[in-house]
Amino acid sequence: MSKECLFCGGPGGLSKEHVVPLWLLEFLDLPADDEIFHGVVESATGLLAAPPRIHSSFTFVDGRVCETDCNNGWMARLENAARPILISLIQDRGVETLSAGDAAVLGKWAAKTAYLHTWGGLGERPVQLDHLRALAGDSGVPVEGVTLFAAKSTHKKPTAYVGGGSWPQLGTRQTEADGQPPRSAYKVGLQFGPLYLLVAFWPNRASSLLRATGVHVQVFPQTPPTGEWDPLNSPRPSLLEFGEHPADKLKAFVNCLAVLNPSR
Repeated sequence: MSKECLFCGGPGGLSKEHVVPLWLLEFLDLPADDEIFHGVVESATGLLAAPPRIHSSFTFVDGRVCETDCNNGWMARLENAARPILISLIQDRGVETLSAGDAAVLGKWAAKTAYLHTWGGLGERPVQLDHLRALAGDSGVPVEGVTLFAAKSTHKKPTAYVGGGSWPQLGTRQTEADGQPPRSAYKVGLQFGPLYLLVAFWPNRASSLLRATGVHVQVFPQTPPTGEWDPLNSPRPSLLEFGEHPADKLKAFVNCLAVLNPSR
């Protein structure tokens, strides 16, 4: 394991940072023996790439975060700022009502939490380190192109995580030699009670992310929203289908975000 902090790159003094903060687990009234579903979705199929990892919500930690500058520094201040926003959204506040300031706090918090999930989880492609380093410090912000989408819906478990996901592409398809999306592209879905969050990044700045009609609300950045598409009237209506698994709705929320690439 690296002795450098994932976020600031500083040496030594590492601590075990809870991937989902303890205050949030307690607010969601999780029992001490609660287990979190942790799955990675295959880009080509939208299906789980491997059997899900199910482990204690209270012991899901990453030991590569420095204690002084990050864990007990800017991260603690970020948690204090994000806490009332998250509580209000989990309760009865609509995701469309966020001010620019609240949206910026939530965008940074969601990116930090999503990135820790990818580094502490099952995926073979954790989010690139320069995206983590961009968040470090009180003045850190997500890199350009990172977008946060949100939704409110019913749920079967208090919390879940889905990484990866299908990338429906309209226009000219962009892939690596193995047929996968660009290696630096990512989707990370998080669910806390009725609140669904999706942190997404596509590297080609000439492309644009497409929200699924009636599904995604763009929260951060608060620029004019990305375009829309309707998966139900596309060749892949199954993207919005979900079964009885507790994380199926989160998987559909992640899968149906598309990208519009420039045509050649």
